[in-house]
Amino acid sequence: MESHSQGRWLDLNGVLKHLVNDGLLVQADARSLAAGHKTREEALLHPLQYIASKGHSQPIDKTPLNIRVLSQWLATKSDLEFVHIDPLKIDVAAVTGVMSLAYARRYGILCIEVTSEELVAVTMEPFNQDWLPSLEQA
Repeated sequence: MESHSQGRWLDLNGVLKHLVNDGLLVQADARSLAAGHKTREEALLHPLQYIASKGHSQPIDKTPLNIRVLSQWLATKSDLEFVHIDPLKIDVAAVTGVMSLAYARRYGILCIEVTSEELVAVTMEPFNQDWLPSLEQA
């Protein structure tokens, strides 16, 4: 997804194009996903959530395109580390002191760890890093 520039949000058609190019989805399935009628709830989903909800599999090994597989793929595409979030290991008091819920929702990020030297945040929009400068100040 090197064509994505900073500040760009993921969109379904772009994600589908890259999944086909990377051999994780056949063109016919991508067309079906792009053209399919979406319910109101489906229209609000992140592109990866929508694709995962449709139950497609990779063409070669038939691995289901579930949210974990798609998230790992996106992390690799964006040169970021894939992180499995264990909600029981998050120090809620520490992370909520760094950013508000409104801020986290606005940018699709979540602070998962805070130390005296670093802050670890995860994102559902790896190509939109408009939030980074203000968070670095915190």
